[in-house]
Amino acid sequence: MSRRRGGYQLLVDPHDVDLHRSRRLLVQAGQAVHRDDDVEALELYDTACALWSGIPLSDLSTEWAARARVALEREWLSARTSRLAALLRLNRQGEAIPELFDLADGNPLDERIAAMLMLSLHRDGRQRDALRCYARIRAALVEELGDEPGAELRLLHTRMISRDHGLVRTGGPRTAGRAQGAGVFSHLPMV
Repeated sequence: MSRRRGGYQLLVDPHDVDLHRSRRLLVQAGQAVHRDDDVEALELYDTACALWSGIPLSDLSTEWAARARVALEREWLSARTSRLAALLRLNRQGEAIPELFDLADGNPLDERIAAMLMLSLHRDGRQRDALRCYARIRAALVEELGDEPGAELRLLHTRMISRDHGLVRTGGPRTAGRAQGAGVFSHLPMV
């Protein structure tokens, strides 16, 4: 600890701070995704996410802490959704569904989360639930924002109601080569 104008500064090795360790692991996970190694990516996401707990800076009530808390919570949400996307690419939607329901409840206007939940439910043989999920986010978007879902979410809905077999993932873990047929859904774990 060192004294500085206006207070004290805590000097800590970044390798000893969970936030910095988590960020490094998330970068490595992103690199694994880029290499099409979702097995390694999922392990890294799991390790990174395990370092997060509780509400960031919960004992501070300053304006700076409030802004930092919002930014950190967004970062945490991004890490969780990236982890869930890896699960879906590995065709492990059954593991993803409970967390996706929680995230959808907490983020009712997030189309990416809705798309992942819809796809997970669809792949799990729960088409009615997947279509209800679409109806729920559509109603929320119309009511809250006065707008319809984006083109990609609408296309996913259309593919589901037309029973597009391309939405059902076949094959094993993705460790080399991009999944075929991703098309406009390349940023989502569709196929």
